[in-house]
Amino acid sequence: MSAGGSLSFGSNFEPKGVTHRDGHTWLVKQVLCTWKHPGSAPEQFRLPDVTWCWRMLISGPLPGDPGRSGDFVMRATGRGNRPGWELSPGQEHCECPARIRRPGLAQSPVNVLGAPRIR
Repeated sequence: MSAGGSLSFGSNFEPKGVTHRDGHTWLVKQVLCTWKHPGSAPEQFRLPDVTWCWRMLISGPLPGDPGRSGDFVMRATGRGNRPGWELSPGQEHCECPARIRRPGLAQSPVNVLGAPRIR
């Protein structure tokens, strides 16, 4: 199940922070993989297609237990026809391209994470 939220970006257009619609915030420790739609921006506008997908190692309140902090994987997916980002827990592998059925377009896959690390 995905929920809405926003991302803040650094100068290289990599996510640096994530804010959930309920107000929880997380720090992006590492971008594990990305996927970008190959079409031009005008082609993507107003279409329901996925335009960006990020899989990130983030740090902050744990999903389902916001009283505890730790590191876990989150996926952020953007679509051309809606503002904001769909946020959901990520997988151990780079599922962005598989989720949108374009596996050949993956960029920078890194398989580094297992279970959340709790602080």
